[in-house]
Amino acid sequence: MSATFTVDFRDDGSLLVRMAGKLRGHAAREGLMFLKNALEAGQRKVRLDLRQITSIDSIGRTVFNWIRGQNGSIDVLQPVMDFESDELAAISLSEFSENETGNSYHNTCREEIA
Repeated sequence: MSATFTVDFRDDGSLLVRMAGKLRGHAAREGLMFLKNALEAGQRKVRLDLRQITSIDSIGRTVFNWIRGQNGSIDVLQPVMDFESDELAAISLSEFSENETGNSYHNTCREEIA
């Protein structure tokens, strides 16, 4: 299964982007372009839900590298599957924490999305 993207505009003005499947190759480039276009168009609050992502390649990691430079404009809900620590190293920042299982998560994104 290749990646699928679902976009929801929320009542609070934020944009919720859900990605599912494989964040690889062409799909990763498309996802990155969508996120860039959303911020360039003036969207200031984006939540990126990756809980349904099944795999990420080096191109998919470019999405995370880009997110690091966005100064908190994008909240990331990380995949719940088990990635190796080096696979998500690109998004480990000081504002991220580790839970008991060693999985990283963003402190402001612990709540469930409706």
